[in-house]
Amino acid sequence: MRVLLISPLGGVVGGIAMWTKHIVNYMATLSDVNISLCDFSRKIAGQTISSPIKKWLSAAYDYICLTHAAIHKVKDFDGDVVHICTSASLLLIKDILILQAAKKKGLKTCIHFHFGRIPQLANKCGWEWKLLLKVISIADTAIVMDKMSLSTLEDNGYQNVVLIPNPISEEVRQIVDDTISKHVDRLLLFAGHCIPTKGVFELVRVCKNIPNIRLRMIGSISNYVRKELTEIAGNGNEWLEIKGQVSFKETILEMKSCDIFVLPTYTEGFPNVILESMACGCPIIASRVGAIPEMLEEEEGRHYGILIDPQNEMFLRNAILTLLSNDNLKVECGNNARKRVYTRYNIQTISNQLIKTWQN
Repeated sequence: MRVLLISPLGGVVGGIAMWTKHIVNYMATLSDVNISLCDFSRKIAGQTISSPIKKWLSAAYDYICLTHAAIHKVKDFDGDVVHICTSASLLLIKDILILQAAKKKGLKTCIHFHFGRIPQLANKCGWEWKLLLKVISIADTAIVMDKMSLSTLEDNGYQNVVLIPNPISEEVRQIVDDTISKHVDRLLLFAGHCIPTKGVFELVRVCKNIPNIRLRMIGSISNYVRKELTEIAGNGNEWLEIKGQVSFKETILEMKSCDIFVLPTYTEGFPNVILESMACGCPIIASRVGAIPEMLEEEEGRHYGILIDPQNEMFLRNAILTLLSNDNLKVECGNNARKRVYTRYNIQTISNQLIKTWQN
């Protein structure tokens, strides 16, 4: 089977790029699947512009060029399936154009939604929802990552939708098994894009008023957000460490050594950082959004983490204090999460689901 995968891989590393890396690397070990990658990544330089107008114009130019290149790839592709990864919003327009080019050539098409806002879009019933439905109506198959998105689309009459979660890569298991990290008591870790909608401002405000803790933040960050976080922390802010972007291996090592992993995000699809922190045996506090409830849900009385409502500083504080004061709960959550991630989300199982979807 020959598949053209249109998805970001380079540029600023995000969740979709990590998914692409893991899937492409694993599929390369299989003899019956051939993946051709069309890298839909913007140049890093274009994402560091401070002026909002120049930033928007730069993004528009980049995406027009990337869409043009992707359509040419589709026209030249001599294969079976075109698989497009998308984060929605205005990029749904490029999805429509690429899907139409693929359908015109008689190729099977698959659109993969890497976000968890579909139920909210359905409630608003605005332009983004209408574009999304147009995309689904063109594609042979649509992939979502959480149960709420699946049920929302099925309730709206769409039967060409399947649920496939993100996988945990073998690279993570290797790093976890082959390295030794010293556990740091009362060290909280945030990993991801340090942007307001990840709940980073709330996290720093809450941690500021909890004594004898440290908060380490890793991931790409703008000068504006770094300045704001430092100002929120105030004087005597040695407890806050903003490391910025680090390597993938260093991210996993940070997860292994931290006491608690925290992701108080406003919206998510299927966050890789939750998978990775589960694999590291971290006790996790995360928002009840996207697929996170499915990843950390209790099962037969066993705990896998603590779920909180987004943008609720009281719930976030209580969750942190609960884990800090209960070592047994931390150990239970960490051990259970590690077992679940390798049974439910291993890359062989997820890749088989993808291949089955392409074949059908």
